[in-house]
Amino acid sequence: MLPLYRFTTATIRAMLRGGRDYYLWVAFLLAWIALGAVAYLHQLGVGLFATNMVDQVPWGAYIANFTYLVGMAAAAVMLVIPAYVYHDHDLHEVVVLGELLAVAVLTMCLMFIMVDIGRPDRFWHLIPVIGRFNWPISILSWDVIALNGYLALNFYITTYLLYTKFQGKQPERKKYVPFVFLECGVSWAVQLLNDTIEHWEKRNGDAITHLDPARLDKDAFASLFGRYGGRLAELIETDPYEYVRRLPVHGSTPENIDEFAAMGVGSAEGIVEQFSRSFFFGCEGDDRGVVSAFAPSNRTELRALFSSDIGHWDVPDMARVVSESYAMVEAGYLSADEWRRVVFANPVEMYTRANPSFFDGTRVRVAPVTPPAGPPPPRRPGPPPH
Repeated sequence: MLPLYRFTTATIRAMLRGGRDYYLWVAFLLAWIALGAVAYLHQLGVGLFATNMVDQVPWGAYIANFTYLVGMAAAAVMLVIPAYVYHDHDLHEVVVLGELLAVAVLTMCLMFIMVDIGRPDRFWHLIPVIGRFNWPISILSWDVIALNGYLALNFYITTYLLYTKFQGKQPERKKYVPFVFLECGVSWAVQLLNDTIEHWEKRNGDAITHLDPARLDKDAFASLFGRYGGRLAELIETDPYEYVRRLPVHGSTPENIDEFAAMGVGSAEGIVEQFSRSFFFGCEGDDRGVVSAFAPSNRTELRALFSSDIGHWDVPDMARVVSESYAMVEAGYLSADEWRRVVFANPVEMYTRANPSFFDGTRVRVAPVTPPAGPPPPRRPGPPPH
């Protein structure tokens, strides 16, 4: 506990340390917080009538800011991918800032929910076990679970990364990967994988040398510029190459021009292997794009997870989301074995890889799941996804 105490006290000291501009900025923010507190006290006195919201316009600045901040939190988490999966060490400190931003904005999200319900004395009903949570009937209860879970995840990642840095240690991969992308869908993963491969083909250590400005034929460049440059060529009275070199272009050439060097891969197959091993992708129950996880053109099978948005308005029956997903087997989009991997094998692998005893003490007993090797077998024909 002593290292944790030292870490906590050092964090507090860092928060209170700064120059004159820092304290002025904090004072400015505190003034806005005080103004907001006064406005909220007024709302407590007169009720939500103070917001001018009515049944026809039930969402105002509260929910608008809530949805905006949720998006900010999601964007901050995406910084983790290049830093800790693709081993881009230059982004490690940026990741911590991104995760801290996510913690801050998620805290604000929960505060916007609290002020939007109008009666903060009833907020305790949103606490599981203690209040009347009304889960899974209440859509708001799903929001509370998602936001608090998201907040806990970001808080854990930030604290763990800072704590290991404070102790002078390297983070252990098993404690923050595999990553789970919820709601984005595996069809997005296919696009991301292929885009990464395309970038590698153009910008790996060997290919990027073809873009080296030192290899430019200056005489041919000047001749072509003079022939086709038109009025611009007339205005430039010096060598066009030297003119371009004098432009105020920011940045410098890095020591290692191979943008993929940190990944330690020497082929597109290496990228595919790291990508498929590190990521899991959540898919809604009726998302027919899940078939793209098993497409032979991927060169591997991507790990799709069943993660239905059970609380969304377009879910006709909360009790039938699994059977709705199985309809893709009945329609020929997926084979029964592929559907089993989506709803069972892949989730089991995700949980047990991070914690082999995850299911110990529960009613779920599973054998170790062996990840599929090589491209998936050919699927039987079915109607095209739409």
